[in-house]
Amino acid sequence: MIKPTFIFLLIANYFSITSFSQPIEEKKKAIRKIFQQINKNSALKSYQLEGEDFLEHATDRGGSLIGYFKSDTLVKITEWIGLSSSNKQFEYYFNKEGLVFVYAEEQHFKFNDSSQELDYSKPEKVHEGRFYFNNGKIISSETKGIGKWEDSKILEQTLVESADKYLGLLKKRFLTNPPSSH
Repeated sequence: MIKPTFIFLLIANYFSITSFSQPIEEKKKAIRKIFQQINKNSALKSYQLEGEDFLEHATDRGGSLIGYFKSDTLVKITEWIGLSSSNKQFEYYFNKEGLVFVYAEEQHFKFNDSSQELDYSKPEKVHEGRFYFNNGKIISSETKGIGKWEDSKILEQTLVESADKYLGLLKKRFLTNPPSSH
């Protein structure tokens, strides 16, 4: 026979687990609202850098870094890197210049047996990730496909460092040489 104390502990454990996940779901919902508002805002000013302006090493197919500003506040960065065998794209979203969300996608090019070359016309998505942040830490992630990062601490550090680096670079360039409205 199951003792009442054991049943109480099971019930208490269940409620502690569900109550812990609830605040994360609420934070994710608030973060989704932030990035949806940013993506709907057609009045943002954009500022673009080419690969040589932000990459340490040149890539086969180039790169671009675009900052999206609301007044003089950076709210979104898109990073695109073209490699010989793949494309990588990251979208960084900010709230009050703090990183709140990163969308990552990697596409590979298939090898065409008949031409003996990569087919650049039809990239195939091999990885997709959504990373939710609070105070510089990942609070939740959703990934599909083969991913670049296995270690979540390295992933967190890499995304935060890239976001900080690009935020500083784009703000400096934007403030010293603001673009005309696009």
